[in-house]
Amino acid sequence: MRIRVVPYSKNWPDQYEVEKNLLAEALGDALVEAHHIGSTAVPGLAAVPVIDLMLVVDDLAALDAAQEALSRAGYERADDPTASGGVLLRKQAQASPDDVYAQAFAFPASDAHDIGRHLAVRDYLRTHKNAGGGYVNLKRMIARQSGRDYDAYCRCKKAFMQQLERSARA
Repeated sequence: MRIRVVPYSKNWPDQYEVEKNLLAEALGDALVEAHHIGSTAVPGLAAVPVIDLMLVVDDLAALDAAQEALSRAGYERADDPTASGGVLLRKQAQASPDDVYAQAFAFPASDAHDIGRHLAVRDYLRTHKNAGGGYVNLKRMIARQSGRDYDAYCRCKKAFMQQLERSARA
């Protein structure tokens, strides 16, 4: 996938719902809640067109139990380039490089810290529009440098995201 920052799309919330429903079907009762996070969850914010989901599950062991169903939904475990905690699931099937890509970060319901920090950053960006402008400029610069290496793109944003998290939790 080539890394590109595109204007906000009104389709992203609907695409989130599609992915959420696929994952909810795969996880069944183990899914406690799901949230749209990341830049595509912030109305008006330009973003790399990757739908980020946060899944809150009873226990991370539920992911092992649902591995086959998750695979049928197109999701496989992946190494998390930012070591954000939890388990990263990436959608593997794309018909073309411009298709919507999705990834989900799964956390156990007992992990209030990681769940809270992801929601805090999303909500901060939704309410502090000036913070989003600087973030978009950084993303554009990093996207140009990263080419097709999405993991490198994520790693390059990590320090900024940590600062954004501190601001959001202050």
